[in-house]
Amino acid sequence: MKMIIQNMESQALGKKIRMNVALPEHYNPAQAYPVLYMHDGQNVFDLRHHRVHDWHVNHIADNMHLSWIIVAVDSPDDSLQRFDLYYPWQIHNLDTFLPSKNLEKGLVCGGNAHMYADFFVHELIPKVEREYSVQPLRALAGSSLGAITSMYIANEYPIFNYLGLLSPAIWFDKDRFLSYCHDIDFAGVHVYLSMGTNENSDDNIPDFPQIYITQAQMLMRILQDKTDSLAYHIDEGGTHDGRSWHHSMNRFIHSYLAHHQLLEQP
Repeated sequence: MKMIIQNMESQALGKKIRMNVALPEHYNPAQAYPVLYMHDGQNVFDLRHHRVHDWHVNHIADNMHLSWIIVAVDSPDDSLQRFDLYYPWQIHNLDTFLPSKNLEKGLVCGGNAHMYADFFVHELIPKVEREYSVQPLRALAGSSLGAITSMYIANEYPIFNYLGLLSPAIWFDKDRFLSYCHDIDFAGVHVYLSMGTNENSDDNIPDFPQIYITQAQMLMRILQDKTDSLAYHIDEGGTHDGRSWHHSMNRFIHSYLAHHQLLEQP
């Protein structure tokens, strides 16, 4: 894929944000392409050459000869700023869930996902659709908090046809998030949900992998009633990092995006 990297000004976020665009190898402006939107853009391709964090989605697309444009916007390098941007509601006790992180007691974080969704839908997507030859077929994918904000954006703005939810992290606010999920509507959306069996966010909590799996299963049962098309995959040995998300993205793309004529079937 051909990479185009540029900064864009966001009024919704009040700052510049980097937009990474991967075009199909034989991109033709006379042809209209569907678009896959993603978060954590600095890790989605191989821009940093980091063996743990990079997802190498561009290589997946090249290997499959995928005729999609892929757009991934960078997230803040600071994990708490990323939390602020990606999570819909404020959290007041994150330190109690992550004892090894030595977070400030009573630290308030989260609550700005509505601003990020505003940027995504009213600034990013219109810019992409002005500058590139696209068709009105959109996918949205993310991992961990990126999966959460993907669900939030897709529910608040029902403009996406495919949704890739990799290793959604809901353990710090499970009840409120799952309550929100009971009211979502993904009718007509193809949803892919995956979780690894070795997911972990704090080594001091030995049962974290089981927490992730159990809560993914809870989410899966809710989503079964919210969409007519749900693929749920347990990634044996999968961990909470780019190497595992590379494999999950490969399955998501192979399951849905490589066969996007699904939407045209009766």
